[in-house]
Amino acid sequence: MPQTPYSILMLCYNEKDTLEESLSSVIRFSKAVSGEVIVVDNESSDGSWEVLQDMQRLGVKAIRKRCSRGAARQV
Repeated sequence: MPQTPYSILMLCYNEKDTLEESLSSVIRFSKAVSGEVIVVDNESSDGSWEVLQDMQRLGVKAIRKRCSRGAARQV
């Protein structure tokens, strides 16, 4: 039976210190079960966006929202 592809959506706001470790774990899982990882950065000011840009080399899809309106409106 073929695996059904899926998406993991994560929201990010000033998570630079934990972002790379969290994403590395999610990426390992997603590759094991045929999925994609999408991270929406909510106008972080701590360098999170730069970390996300670097993580794109591992297949992460990074989206930067320029207008912070809260987590519920970002998805």
